[in-house]
Amino acid sequence: MEGGSGRHHSQRAARPPIGQTPDGWHGVTIAAMRYVIAGGGAYGAHYVKKLLQGIDSGRIELDEIVVVDRSSTCQVAELADAQPIVRLEVSDWRSFAARVWADPDGWAKDIWIPAPIAPHILADWVIDRVEELTGLKVDVERAPVKMPDLPYAQQTPDGRVLLSHAPGRCPLDCIEPGTCAITKDTRWWEMRDTLSELIVQEDLSLDPDCVAMFFCRHHCDPAQHDVGGIPFVTIHAETDRVCRRAKEGVGQIGVATFSSCHGVLTRLTIKQLALR
Repeated sequence: MEGGSGRHHSQRAARPPIGQTPDGWHGVTIAAMRYVIAGGGAYGAHYVKKLLQGIDSGRIELDEIVVVDRSSTCQVAELADAQPIVRLEVSDWRSFAARVWADPDGWAKDIWIPAPIAPHILADWVIDRVEELTGLKVDVERAPVKMPDLPYAQQTPDGRVLLSHAPGRCPLDCIEPGTCAITKDTRWWEMRDTLSELIVQEDLSLDPDCVAMFFCRHHCDPAQHDVGGIPFVTIHAETDRVCRRAKEGVGQIGVATFSSCHGVLTRLTIKQLALR
Protein backbone atom coordinates (compact mmCIF):
# COMPACT_ATOMS: atom_id res chain seq x y z
CA MET A 1 0.00 0.00 0.00
CA GLU A 2 1.42 3.36 -1.00
CA GLY A 3 2.32 5.48 1.99
CA GLY A 4 3.06 2.56 4.32
CA SER A 5 6.63 2.28 5.53
CA GLY A 6 8.69 0.53 8.15
CA ARG A 7 9.03 3.79 10.06
CA HIS A 8 5.29 4.23 10.14
CA HIS A 9 4.69 0.69 11.40
CA SER A 10 7.25 1.13 14.17
CA GLN A 11 5.31 4.08 15.57
CA ARG A 12 2.11 2.12 16.12
CA ALA A 13 1.07 1.84 19.72
CA ALA A 14 0.96 -1.67 21.12
CA ARG A 15 -2.51 -3.20 21.20
CA PRO A 16 -3.95 -6.46 22.53
CA PRO A 17 -4.02 -9.54 20.29
CA ILE A 18 -6.60 -9.73 17.53
CA GLY A 19 -10.03 -10.49 18.94
CA GLN A 20 -9.44 -8.72 22.26
CA THR A 21 -10.49 -5.17 23.03
CA PRO A 22 -8.04 -2.57 24.35
CA ASP A 23 -9.75 -2.11 27.70
CA GLY A 24 -11.31 -5.50 28.27
CA TRP A 25 -14.90 -4.56 27.44
CA HIS A 26 -15.71 -7.74 25.55
CA GLY A 27 -17.58 -10.39 27.52
CA VAL A 28 -17.98 -8.38 30.72
CA THR A 29 -20.86 -6.54 32.32
CA ILE A 30 -21.10 -2.96 31.07
CA ALA A 31 -23.04 -0.19 32.77
CA ALA A 32 -23.92 2.95 30.88
CA MET A 33 -26.65 5.52 31.18
CA ARG A 34 -27.95 5.26 27.62
CA TYR A 35 -27.23 3.48 24.38
CA VAL A 36 -28.12 5.75 21.46
CA ILE A 37 -28.83 4.03 18.14
CA ALA A 38 -28.65 5.75 14.75
CA GLY A 39 -31.79 4.84 12.84
CA GLY A 40 -34.97 3.02 13.70
CA GLY A 41 -35.23 0.77 10.65
CA ALA A 42 -34.37 -2.91 10.36
CA TYR A 43 -30.84 -2.55 11.77
CA GLY A 44 -31.93 -0.26 14.60
CA ALA A 45 -34.74 -2.59 15.60
CA HIS A 46 -32.33 -5.52 15.55
CA TYR A 47 -29.90 -3.69 17.82
CA VAL A 48 -32.66 -2.77 20.24
CA LYS A 49 -33.67 -6.41 20.51
CA LYS A 50 -30.05 -7.45 21.11
CA LEU A 51 -29.65 -4.87 23.86
CA LEU A 52 -32.88 -6.03 25.48
CA GLN A 53 -31.47 -9.57 25.44
CA GLY A 54 -28.32 -8.28 27.13
CA ILE A 55 -30.35 -6.53 29.81
CA ASP A 56 -32.49 -9.62 30.42
CA SER A 57 -29.37 -11.80 30.75
CA GLY A 58 -27.74 -9.40 33.19
CA ARG A 59 -24.80 -8.63 30.90
CA ILE A 60 -25.51 -4.91 30.69
CA GLU A 61 -27.28 -2.31 32.79
CA LEU A 62 -28.93 0.61 31.02
CA ASP A 63 -31.15 3.46 32.09
CA GLU A 64 -32.46 3.90 28.56
CA ILE A 65 -32.11 2.86 24.92
CA VAL A 66 -32.57 5.89 22.68
CA VAL A 67 -33.20 5.48 18.96
CA VAL A 68 -32.81 8.54 16.71
CA ASP A 69 -34.92 8.49 13.55
CA ARG A 70 -36.76 11.12 11.52
CA SER A 71 -39.90 8.98 11.31
CA SER A 72 -42.30 8.51 14.19
CA THR A 73 -43.56 5.36 12.47
CA CYS A 74 -40.22 3.61 11.97
CA GLN A 75 -39.81 -0.04 12.95
CA VAL A 76 -38.58 0.84 16.44
CA ALA A 77 -41.78 2.77 17.23
CA GLU A 78 -43.63 -0.41 18.14
CA LEU A 79 -40.78 -1.56 20.38
CA ALA A 80 -40.69 1.83 22.09
CA ASP A 81 -44.41 1.59 22.81
CA ALA A 82 -43.99 -1.88 24.32
CA GLN A 83 -40.72 -1.40 26.23
CA PRO A 84 -40.49 1.47 28.76
CA ILE A 85 -36.70 1.43 28.58
CA VAL A 86 -36.78 2.18 24.83
CA ARG A 87 -37.35 5.77 23.66
CA LEU A 88 -37.74 6.92 20.08
CA GLU A 89 -36.22 10.35 19.50
CA VAL A 90 -37.84 11.79 16.38
CA SER A 91 -35.09 13.92 14.86
CA ASP A 92 -32.62 14.01 12.02
CA TRP A 93 -29.07 13.07 13.03
CA ARG A 94 -27.53 16.52 12.62
CA SER A 95 -30.18 18.22 14.76
CA PHE A 96 -29.70 15.54 17.38
CA ALA A 97 -25.95 16.20 17.37
CA ALA A 98 -26.58 19.86 18.22
CA ARG A 99 -28.19 18.66 21.46
CA VAL A 100 -25.19 16.48 22.20
CA TRP A 101 -22.72 19.33 21.65
CA ALA A 102 -24.82 21.61 23.85
CA ASP A 103 -24.62 19.24 26.82
CA PRO A 104 -21.42 17.15 26.68
CA ASP A 105 -21.51 16.22 30.36
CA GLY A 106 -25.09 14.99 30.01
CA TRP A 107 -23.98 12.40 27.43
CA ALA A 108 -20.59 11.54 28.96
CA LYS A 109 -21.58 8.02 30.06
CA ASP A 110 -23.45 7.11 26.91
CA ILE A 111 -22.64 5.01 23.84
CA TRP A 112 -23.38 5.91 20.21
CA ILE A 113 -24.27 2.94 18.01
CA PRO A 114 -23.78 3.96 14.36
CA ALA A 115 -25.78 2.61 11.47
CA PRO A 116 -23.93 0.08 9.27
CA ILE A 117 -25.45 1.46 6.06
CA ALA A 118 -25.84 5.23 6.16
CA PRO A 119 -24.15 8.50 5.26
CA HIS A 120 -21.00 9.23 7.26
CA ILE A 121 -22.93 10.65 10.20
CA LEU A 122 -19.96 11.54 12.37
CA ALA A 123 -18.32 13.41 9.48
CA ASP A 124 -21.45 15.57 9.28
CA TRP A 125 -21.25 16.13 13.03
CA VAL A 126 -17.60 17.19 12.78
CA ILE A 127 -18.36 19.57 9.88
CA ASP A 128 -21.07 21.31 11.86
CA ARG A 129 -18.96 21.48 15.01
CA VAL A 130 -15.88 22.89 13.28
CA GLU A 131 -17.95 25.53 11.52
CA GLU A 132 -19.72 26.45 14.76
CA LEU A 133 -16.54 26.76 16.83
CA THR A 134 -14.24 28.34 14.26
CA GLY A 135 -16.54 30.29 11.95
CA LEU A 136 -14.70 28.70 9.03
CA LYS A 137 -16.21 27.00 6.01
CA VAL A 138 -15.74 23.24 5.73
CA ASP A 139 -16.14 21.36 2.44
CA VAL A 140 -15.94 17.62 1.74
CA GLU A 141 -12.92 16.75 -0.40
CA ARG A 142 -13.94 14.63 -3.39
CA ALA A 143 -10.65 14.36 -5.29
CA PRO A 144 -9.94 10.71 -6.15
CA VAL A 145 -7.38 8.77 -4.15
CA LYS A 146 -5.58 5.50 -4.78
CA MET A 147 -7.54 2.71 -3.11
CA PRO A 148 -5.77 0.10 -0.95
CA ASP A 149 -5.74 -3.52 -2.07
CA LEU A 150 -8.68 -4.84 -0.06
CA PRO A 151 -11.64 -7.12 -0.81
CA TYR A 152 -13.74 -3.95 -0.85
CA ALA A 153 -12.39 -0.44 -1.39
CA GLN A 154 -14.45 2.24 -3.10
CA GLN A 155 -14.68 6.00 -3.19
CA THR A 156 -18.24 7.30 -3.48
CA PRO A 157 -19.22 10.41 -5.48
CA ASP A 158 -19.73 12.32 -2.23
CA GLY A 159 -16.09 11.75 -1.24
CA ARG A 160 -16.39 8.93 1.28
CA VAL A 161 -13.74 6.21 1.14
CA LEU A 162 -15.39 2.89 2.03
CA LEU A 163 -13.14 0.03 3.12
CA SER A 164 -13.61 -3.57 4.22
CA HIS A 165 -11.29 -6.47 4.91
CA ALA A 166 -14.24 -8.86 4.75
CA PRO A 167 -13.91 -11.26 1.80
CA GLY A 168 -17.68 -11.72 1.62
CA ARG A 169 -20.97 -10.85 3.27
CA CYS A 170 -20.52 -10.72 7.03
CA PRO A 171 -23.08 -12.26 9.40
CA LEU A 172 -25.27 -9.52 10.83
CA ASP A 173 -24.19 -10.33 14.38
CA CYS A 174 -20.47 -10.79 13.71
CA ILE A 175 -18.37 -9.58 16.64
CA GLU A 176 -15.15 -9.53 14.56
CA PRO A 177 -13.44 -12.24 16.61
CA GLY A 178 -9.89 -13.54 16.23
CA THR A 179 -11.17 -16.12 13.73
CA CYS A 180 -12.92 -14.62 10.71
CA ALA A 181 -16.55 -15.73 10.46
CA ILE A 182 -16.23 -16.01 6.67
CA THR A 183 -12.80 -17.56 6.08
CA LYS A 184 -12.74 -19.56 9.35
CA ASP A 185 -9.07 -18.59 9.52
CA THR A 186 -7.11 -16.17 11.71
CA ARG A 187 -8.16 -12.56 11.30
CA TRP A 188 -4.78 -10.93 10.79
CA TRP A 189 -6.01 -7.40 10.04
CA GLU A 190 -7.04 -4.31 11.98
CA MET A 191 -8.77 -1.51 10.09
CA ARG A 192 -7.02 1.06 12.27
CA ASP A 193 -3.71 -0.04 10.71
CA THR A 194 -5.17 0.10 7.20
CA LEU A 195 -6.52 3.60 7.77
CA SER A 196 -3.25 4.75 9.32
CA GLU A 197 -1.40 3.68 6.17
CA LEU A 198 -3.99 5.23 3.87
CA ILE A 199 -3.99 8.57 5.69
CA VAL A 200 -0.30 9.16 4.98
CA GLN A 201 -0.45 8.20 1.31
CA GLU A 202 1.11 10.82 -0.95
CA ASP A 203 -2.22 11.61 -2.64
CA LEU A 204 -3.90 12.25 0.72
CA SER A 205 -1.03 13.73 2.77
CA LEU A 206 -3.20 14.01 5.85
CA ASP A 207 -1.50 14.68 9.15
CA PRO A 208 -2.56 11.75 11.39
CA ASP A 209 -3.06 14.24 14.22
CA CYS A 210 -5.67 15.98 12.06
CA VAL A 211 -7.88 12.90 11.67
CA ALA A 212 -10.66 12.18 14.15
CA MET A 213 -10.56 8.43 14.79
CA PHE A 214 -13.86 6.94 15.92
CA PHE A 215 -13.40 3.26 16.77
CA CYS A 216 -16.63 1.29 16.99
CA ARG A 217 -15.90 -1.32 19.63
CA HIS A 218 -17.84 -4.53 20.18
CA HIS A 219 -18.42 -4.59 23.88
CA CYS A 220 -21.55 -6.45 25.00
CA ASP A 221 -22.17 -10.06 24.20
CA PRO A 222 -25.67 -11.39 24.86
CA ALA A 223 -26.07 -14.88 23.41
CA GLN A 224 -22.60 -14.64 21.82
CA HIS A 225 -23.65 -11.65 19.70
CA ASP A 226 -23.52 -7.96 20.30
CA VAL A 227 -23.67 -4.43 18.98
CA GLY A 228 -20.71 -2.13 18.48
CA GLY A 229 -20.57 1.41 19.77
CA ILE A 230 -18.49 4.54 20.27
CA PRO A 231 -18.45 6.33 23.64
CA PHE A 232 -19.70 9.90 23.41
CA VAL A 233 -16.63 10.99 25.37
CA THR A 234 -14.53 9.71 22.45
CA ILE A 235 -16.70 11.56 19.96
CA HIS A 236 -16.26 14.78 21.92
CA ALA A 237 -12.52 14.35 22.47
CA GLU A 238 -11.69 13.48 18.86
CA THR A 239 -13.90 16.25 17.47
CA ASP A 240 -12.42 18.83 19.82
CA ARG A 241 -8.92 17.76 18.77
CA VAL A 242 -9.50 18.34 15.05
CA CYS A 243 -11.37 21.57 15.83
CA ARG A 244 -8.23 22.84 17.55
CA ARG A 245 -6.16 21.96 14.49
CA ALA A 246 -8.65 23.79 12.26
CA LYS A 247 -8.33 26.86 14.46
CA GLU A 248 -4.54 26.60 14.14
CA GLY A 249 -4.89 26.96 10.37
CA VAL A 250 -4.52 23.47 8.91
CA GLY A 251 -5.97 23.13 5.44
CA GLN A 252 -7.43 19.64 5.73
CA ILE A 253 -8.74 17.33 8.42
CA GLY A 254 -10.22 13.85 8.26
CA VAL A 255 -12.91 11.78 9.93
CA ALA A 256 -12.61 8.00 10.18
CA THR A 257 -15.29 5.74 11.63
CA PHE A 258 -14.25 2.11 11.81
CA SER A 259 -14.37 -1.25 13.50
CA SER A 260 -11.75 -3.98 13.23
CA CYS A 261 -12.91 -5.05 9.76
CA HIS A 262 -14.75 -2.11 8.17
CA GLY A 263 -14.19 1.62 7.89
CA VAL A 264 -15.12 4.88 6.22
CA LEU A 265 -12.86 7.92 5.78
CA THR A 266 -14.02 11.40 4.83
CA ARG A 267 -11.58 14.21 4.06
CA LEU A 268 -12.59 17.76 4.88
CA THR A 269 -11.07 20.93 3.45
CA ILE A 270 -10.96 23.95 5.76
CA LYS A 271 -11.55 27.25 4.02
CA GLN A 272 -9.65 29.89 5.97
CA LEU A 273 -12.43 32.37 5.28
CA ALA A 274 -15.14 33.19 7.76
CA LEU A 275 -18.66 32.01 7.07
CA ARG A 276 -21.03 34.81 6.16
